[in-house]
Amino acid sequence: IFWTFVIDKGTLVLTGDSNYEVEISGARLKVPQNINCAADPCEVKLLSGTYSVIATKDGYFNEGFSATVKRRNNTEKEIDFDYVPTLSTEIDVENVNHLFATEELESDLSFVMDETYNKQKLMRGEEVLAYFDRELQNPASYESRTGRFVLAADQGEDETTLYLVDTEESSRSLLGDLSKLTMAKWSLDDEKLLLAEGNILWIVETSEATFEEWAFEFDLEKAVWGAGQKIYFATNKNLEAFIKQDPAGSVDVLKSLLSGEFSELESVSFSVGSYDVEKDDFAVIYEVPSTREMDYEKIELAYDDESGKLYFTDGIVVFEVVTEG
Repeated sequence: IFWTFVIDKGTLVLTGDSNYEVEISGARLKVPQNINCAADPCEVKLLSGTYSVIATKDGYFNEGFSATVKRRNNTEKEIDFDYVPTLSTEIDVENVNHLFATEELESDLSFVMDETYNKQKLMRGEEVLAYFDRELQNPASYESRTGRFVLAADQGEDETTLYLVDTEESSRSLLGDLSKLTMAKWSLDDEKLLLAEGNILWIVETSEATFEEWAFEFDLEKAVWGAGQKIYFATNKNLEAFIKQDPAGSVDVLKSLLSGEFSELESVSFSVGSYDVEKDDFAVIYEVPSTREMDYEKIELAYDDESGKLYFTDGIVVFEVVTEG
């Protein structure tokens, strides 16, 4: 029997950013085995079988996984700890205040009537970017960061008709109608556009010239684009509960999942979250405790695309959401 136990062993080889702790349970362990991994790699001899492993590291989220150890073999697992975001007020406010200012981009775009053909022209200087079959009402334009795309808005009294102009392809596409366009924000890479129809948000996909309603309803000042087509936002809806519902389906279903706000008995005032447009993936970045007594209605977010840092303010204090240790 002794030789059976000696031979029937393998090695679990863990690689990660030491120092961290692991708790191993399952297989033929009667009680969980706790290991301090002070070196990398961290090697643990175990009887063959399948184990549950929970790795913990101060300041980081726990990582859990299963590992099957085979006789006389090494089972390798890499642990990638995610930092638990924190708030910092150690900020040079003078250097970040401009991030919260309304972005005023200089533009040489203009709408001009072509009297010969009785058509409206969208112009950049002397260059014609697009023609419209009729004169637009109270026209407005929203140019992307690189200047490749322009959102043109025909703002009538009852509805606003939206067009997407691709200056590289010399094309103009009809997107559709909104009751009223109140704000527009381009993604950092020009591939997406976030529109606000009051508190209703829409996401434009430039490659397909389409747009669809987003589940969240709030002031667009509470949403900003980050790198990698991520939208960072603040919401007083219970975002964590929403994510646990495994959100998928129609906008109406998503909105119903978001109907619950934090109650007065809960310790969270509002959440700072992210939405990865490409992966259709929501995440809670930070839950702001109610003890901070911040007025959610005054919250604004800002993202510094040079440093990759995320900030929010209640109009009094500026906070940085620290996402890396």
